[in-house]
Amino acid sequence: MRTNCPKCGGPNAPGASICQWCSSELPLPSPYVSAALREYDRSQDALVETGPYHPSHRRFAGRVAAIVLVIAVLVFALLYTAQNGAFNSGSSSGPVPPACAATWTCPVNVSKVVVVSPDNACGMNGAVAGGFMGGPGTQNIASWELPLNGASVPCRVGEVRATPSDFYLTGDLSLNVTSPGIWLEVWITSPANYTGVLTLTVR
Repeated sequence: MRTNCPKCGGPNAPGASICQWCSSELPLPSPYVSAALREYDRSQDALVETGPYHPSHRRFAGRVAAIVLVIAVLVFALLYTAQNGAFNSGSSSGPVPPACAATWTCPVNVSKVVVVSPDNACGMNGAVAGGFMGGPGTQNIASWELPLNGASVPCRVGEVRATPSDFYLTGDLSLNVTSPGIWLEVWITSPANYTGVLTLTVR
């Protein structure tokens, strides 16, 4: 019958006096040990056959599982934000999402905001911002710190128009950028319903 170390739990050969795993002294077997305890311990045999035992193995496995979980969460976050345009030159924000957002049943569902600028005003051509959900009259703001993409200053945003035109725009629809770090903020009021990409044309 194998002797388990009382300190580290590692299995040792019968009659061993020193634990082969942690070098602790092993208790001497009692002559009065029940015969039932002398039965073949299959779980310990399987453990010895599959490799060395050490208490740190369980802690190591726990750490590996935690690292894998963190990596999975980060990958999901990267995919989600990339899909919704968060890693870009702008941002989009608004009120607390309505209850319909939890079930993806909002009448307005903008996947992202994309900027088209034929004359690349302040470097904005191709800029994007995250999408939003809501209902008729819901207001959200899309903002960018100008200039973008290495454009020089001074530069000017002369006008901003929405496609589809059902979206009502207010805010910085005309802006002179005289130095780096000036924010363009466009308030977007939602129509009755819409699903898709919202395009802002900037000139």
